[in-house]
Amino acid sequence: MSQQLCIEPSWGAGRTQSVNATHPFLRCLGALTGERTSERLTSYLIQASVKDLMRVARLREDWDRAGSMAPRPQAVANASARLAEICGMAVKAGPWIQPHISASENGDITFEWWNGPRKLTLYFGDDGVEVIRVWGIDIDNDMEHLHLQSTDDLAPLWAWLYAD
Repeated sequence: MSQQLCIEPSWGAGRTQSVNATHPFLRCLGALTGERTSERLTSYLIQASVKDLMRVARLREDWDRAGSMAPRPQAVANASARLAEICGMAVKAGPWIQPHISASENGDITFEWWNGPRKLTLYFGDDGVEVIRVWGIDIDNDMEHLHLQSTDDLAPLWAWLYAD
């Protein structure tokens, strides 16, 4: 029999008594797992993304029947290594939303998020990450191409994506 973790919807509705107080969900999760709660929570949140990344990593040459390369092992390793960092940053800056994970035609791994007209795409190469930020249809005025230096650089982009 599989166990399911039920999350009471009201737990996220209000603030805790103190900024230093542990949220009831994290206390409960820590009691169940006996592990460091932030690591366990991140692991729980990224389970579906890890499965998607593993699925994409198994794509073969010409996976799209348009001649695209198979995902490069180094790009898969780079995306995999940064997934938990990105989730941890997202949880601090806003909601964690599972990315759409795919491969590019040149073997990079892509993570994509949408929020209305806003779109954020991360391209994981062998050792770097490039970002495309989109907020409209005009390729000259509504898009920005950036090189991510660290996960910390992603926090303002994440805040922009989920801003009201």
